Amino acid sequence: MNRRAFLAGTGTVLLAAPRVVWAQQARTDGRLVQVGVLGFGSGRQAHVQKAFRESLAEFGYVEGRNLEIDQRYANGRREKVPGLLAELLTLRVRVLVVD
Repeated sequence: MNRRAFLAGTGTVLLAAPRVVWAQQARTDGRLVQVGVLGFGSGRQAHVQKAFRESLAEFGYVEGRNLEIDQRYANGRREKVPGLLAELLTLRVRVLVVD
């Protein structure tokens, strides 16, 4: 098998994989799905946060209805990251997004 054929096949599998994960139905049983966001920066990128929430809404996850987003930002201070991570893990988030 040549290298290009292998890489082309692998790329197709990797691109298809996220669709399988997102194919799950949004939770409608009244319980909230908790998502934790851990960022090294300040979290002031409003356009990124808006796009994140809009993308989740496309799959039926709306903050306040069936989704809760807990955000922690280190404000550029590396020493704060372990403590912030511990906080999010204590909350038992189902998904952790690291920015």
